Amino acid sequence: MASLPRDVMPTVALADQVRRRYPHLDKAFYLDMWPFTGPMLMVISPDLMRQATQGEAPLPKVGFLKNYMKPISGGHDLVSMEGEEWKRWRDVFRPAFGRATELVPNIVENISVFRDQLVGRAKSQNGVFQLHHSSLMLAMDMSGKAIWDHNMDSQRGYNDMADAIVSQLRWLLVDGFMPFASLNFIRPMVHKYNSFRMERYITGVQKRHKTSKNDSACVISRAVAKVRDGSVDKKESEDPYRELGGEKHFNRVIKSQMRFLLLAGYDTTGSTITYVLHILSQHPEILAKVREEHNEVLGTDISRAAQQLKENPHLVNRVPYTTAVLKETLRMYPPTSTLRNGKPGFYLHDRDSSGSTTKFPTEGCMIFGNHHGLHHNPRYWKDPERFIPERFLVSSDDLSGLHPLPDAWRPFEKGPRACMGSELAMVEIKAVIMLVAREFDFTPAYQEWESIQSKSAKGEAKIV
Repeated sequence: MASLPRDVMPTVALADQVRRRYPHLDKAFYLDMWPFTGPMLMVISPDLMRQATQGEAPLPKVGFLKNYMKPISGGHDLVSMEGEEWKRWRDVFRPAFGRATELVPNIVENISVFRDQLVGRAKSQNGVFQLHHSSLMLAMDMSGKAIWDHNMDSQRGYNDMADAIVSQLRWLLVDGFMPFASLNFIRPMVHKYNSFRMERYITGVQKRHKTSKNDSACVISRAVAKVRDGSVDKKESEDPYRELGGEKHFNRVIKSQMRFLLLAGYDTTGSTITYVLHILSQHPEILAKVREEHNEVLGTDISRAAQQLKENPHLVNRVPYTTAVLKETLRMYPPTSTLRNGKPGFYLHDRDSSGSTTKFPTEGCMIFGNHHGLHHNPRYWKDPERFIPERFLVSSDDLSGLHPLPDAWRPFEKGPRACMGSELAMVEIKAVIMLVAREFDFTPAYQEWESIQSKSAKGEAKIV
């Protein structure tokens, strides 16, 4: 680990680094995490991950997630829920994430702001800026509109909700991994203040929605309408909120989901936008194919692209090569992993080519389904360190061996607890690529950026 950058996330890099150093540990291995937490079973095999998350009785999420997510969501989010409560709320929200293309016109508005800011950056004196920050604010605005039908406008100015979420993320910690950090007495005060800011902001948004007569296609409005129309509880004569804990609890959970879903679409989508634009800058031959596809679908007049996409949202589903580029980006840089609690009598079974079986007991262990380790594992991916979009274009019987193995590609996880917003995320990011890739060339400028930062620290320059 000493060879890795200082700010690398160790739990993500660890599986890949161990597999490289000890090639025989390329499916699963145990880690002794004392004194920070209990033992961990690190899994980098698609079949073992399938057993943990997609079987008849998938393992539950780890217990500390509820405490971890509470400062962000308020404690009633879909990630933290388990059992019947989770099933009921999943049934409320899963249909609400359908028909993502209906949200494309609003998404295009947010991307147009992003595009205009890129033009301004390109015309500035040095042209050096942090693309990741711009991408995150774009993701924040897209999520606010798609989830809440609310214009956050955090790309162009200060937004209290966005600021509270970013602050809350900076102060988050996993108590199980960092027990001494929890002794910081300032942390709970910051969490409480940021939660107050988020609740205040959401209350204002809800009040404005109540006074508006416009029907909204946003996720929250669809979910609320599903319940109030009585479509969750089949008996129309009964209280539609009864199965969800009553109207008061229903409203509390809706607020919590509004907070959680905004976060869920912020960091993951923003980071992936950064990665895909960076990767395209490093592969001009792939970028040329992407641009050619966009010319065919949107026409050669780049100035008309945004309007074309607004008028014909379904065009985001007519770019197979762009979709393959995005999927390959998500393979190389998966946004999440999965953590599950083991239980007595539950074993993960690995069967090798000779027919023998290795049993991995899970009792007392935290199971870490490490997506980065899996997606870079040469046992399951041909040339995993190469960026090859064609993996997702060839058929399963193709002799090249590029086609993904079953359950090997899982950036959004799989099984009943897979990310419900995956379709929306794919639509958002494809729309960004379609409206940005032809107009801009990006060049990494790490040394120049570090030089600017150094001068700024000495008072010789300012970072814009």
